Amino acid sequence: MPPMICPNCQRENRSTAKFCDECGCSLASAGDVRPDEAEPGENAAGRAASDEADARPSDDADAAADAMAADDPTERAASEEREASAEASAAEEGVADAAEAADPSGGDAAKTSRLPNDLTPFVPLKSREAAETGPKIDLSGIDECLVDSSYQPPKNAWRTGDTMELPPLEGAQTSRPREFRADNDKPQKRRVSIAAIVFGCLVIALGIGAFATYSLEMWGGKIVPDVVGKTQTDAEYLLGEKSFSVQVNEVPSDETQGIVLSMVPSAGGRVDADMSVVINVSVPRIVPDVVQDQRDVAVTRLQESGITSVVFEAERSSEHPGTVLAVDPKPGVQVSGAEEVTLTLAEPYTVPDVAGMKSEEAVRAIEEAGYVATITYDTKDAEENDVVLSSKPDEGETLDPGSSVELVVSMSRSATLVDITEEFLQDLKDSKEPLHATNNGMSYLIESIDSVSFDHDETTAFEITASDPAATDTNAVSRVKGTITWDPTNYVVSIDVES
Repeated sequence: MPPMICPNCQRENRSTAKFCDECGCSLASAGDVRPDEAEPGENAAGRAASDEADARPSDDADAAADAMAADDPTERAASEEREASAEASAAEEGVADAAEAADPSGGDAAKTSRLPNDLTPFVPLKSREAAETGPKIDLSGIDECLVDSSYQPPKNAWRTGDTMELPPLEGAQTSRPREFRADNDKPQKRRVSIAAIVFGCLVIALGIGAFATYSLEMWGGKIVPDVVGKTQTDAEYLLGEKSFSVQVNEVPSDETQGIVLSMVPSAGGRVDADMSVVINVSVPRIVPDVVQDQRDVAVTRLQESGITSVVFEAERSSEHPGTVLAVDPKPGVQVSGAEEVTLTLAEPYTVPDVAGMKSEEAVRAIEEAGYVATITYDTKDAEENDVVLSSKPDEGETLDPGSSVELVVSMSRSATLVDITEEFLQDLKDSKEPLHATNNGMSYLIESIDSVSFDHDETTAFEITASDPAATDTNAVSRVKGTITWDPTNYVVSIDVES
């Protein structure tokens, strides 16, 4: 049968379709044959039977479309709409056929039996020959067939690439579908490809080869040998076998000379062959010559030689203060780490502090400091005699050696006169010379000095036990009292004895 042409959109449809697949318009009017084209013996009953026969094959197609629409909600809604339209169209055709059978002339009774929304009489009909030869568009009356703007045409039930489940044929023998599921009760055999086995063996072989070459130090650097405790010569030989360059550092130590004390990097590490290995070799501690060096420089040089115990002594010198004058032990001597090294440092000549000393003691201290002492006496308000009051220059001042230092010594006249009187009498006693009195002309041999005191001005009083040197009885002694007058230069002016 020729395809059905939609009178609305001119879309070709199945020959058995009742509605257009594109716009949903009813195709029943397109398949009707005009009364003037019908064959003479054809009647309404025959057309009804023919339409009923043509509708049967379309039921199967509609069933297939309904099956597809069941999976798609949009298609399902469109299918339901088409079914409702088909039922309404079938009812109209049944009424029209009954009316036509009753009145073959198609009178007004047939027209009044159509539904109010049926536009079939207004759709222009085309002959079968025109449909077969090609579409001839007649746009007369198109305004009456326009679809409402709110109408949503259904989607195609079949599209390129879509699948459609066909309903089973009635009365056909159905076969049980085959199941292609694996039996879980039986263990599945794993098929290992030969390529995977070969690849695994190749990976293992490569791993073994890499490990072997790494162990043989063919790549990845070389292992540093342990040379600590070996001699410098042996250490350099062992490291040279590994192609390492050697850097030697001498470290003062009490260990045997020439022994490797430590190394960098540590033994057992793996480093590049072109890397330098530093070995610290023991050398003896030798006292360096630091004479004429400044103190800080000398200490640094001693520490570099491994000598850390240093003692300092000071000595007055004209050298710059802090200059090393001597070192003990002498330079070049080997010492141990615990042995002390003494440095004699120069200090400037300064006036010593002699204030409060007796004049004799102060003079000795000045001379030991390398100076010449001179004495100046101060008799004003002197409470003590022969005590150093001050020095010029003052104590602590720097002064060239051999310079003169003036000592200011206190002198009390009374105390001085007492001292010189005691000294005078003691000399007479020790020499066994008699004391000659100037007032009576007598002489007295001093046996003992009983007392000496200051009397007044330049006079001192004395009391002695004496004997007469001219007497034959040497045991005849007497106590003699008298005074001695002195001049400012401490010379005796007169000796007066009480009668």
